[in-house]
Amino acid sequence: MTNELKVSRLAHTMNTQTMQTIENIKEKAEVAGYTITDVARHAGFHPAQVSRYATGKTIPLVTTIRRLDESVDSLIQARFKAIRGLLND
Repeated sequence: MTNELKVSRLAHTMNTQTMQTIENIKEKAEVAGYTITDVARHAGFHPAQVSRYATGKTIPLVTTIRRLDESVDSLIQARFKAIRGLLND
């Protein structure tokens, strides 16, 4: 196998994993009543950019994925905090 083919396969694998990670973030958001657009905006990204990550048109940096994941977690925590507040009233 040539180095070019190895690099191509590695890039494909990384792209597939990135798309799956973005899909997982999207699913977490939807379970909590948010959209990927909400997550993108909360993380400081334009929703169209996150859409390009999800479709594999653009590969984000690892720090970008981490920021999106932290953003969805933050939104979920805020939602749970609001629900707890309502239950305690």
